[in-house]
Amino acid sequence: MWRKGVATWELKEDNKGCDDLIVNHGIEAFEEVMDNLIPYKEWLQSLERQVSNQSIQAKTAYTKNLLEYVTNKYRDRLKLNELKQRVELDGRENFKLPNQ
Repeated sequence: MWRKGVATWELKEDNKGCDDLIVNHGIEAFEEVMDNLIPYKEWLQSLERQVSNQSIQAKTAYTKNLLEYVTNKYRDRLKLNELKQRVELDGRENFKLPNQ
């Protein structure tokens, strides 16, 4: 009987493909992979979560770098006007950051 699903295993230098897996780890390793097929829909959802997490990590890294840049360049010039709840640059509310 044919089973449907996605075969997954830990990729290493010596088992990049099914043939490498069989040659280097035996038919038993391949059969174990085939016995643990993941339904396509479940595999796709897992893949989408991984991509989403990578996207979040990339955005977080960008935001962190941007915050570090602004902090280093404008640390003494940016202030929060607590009364108005606005950020000011050199005491001015409406400002444009100068070109780098």
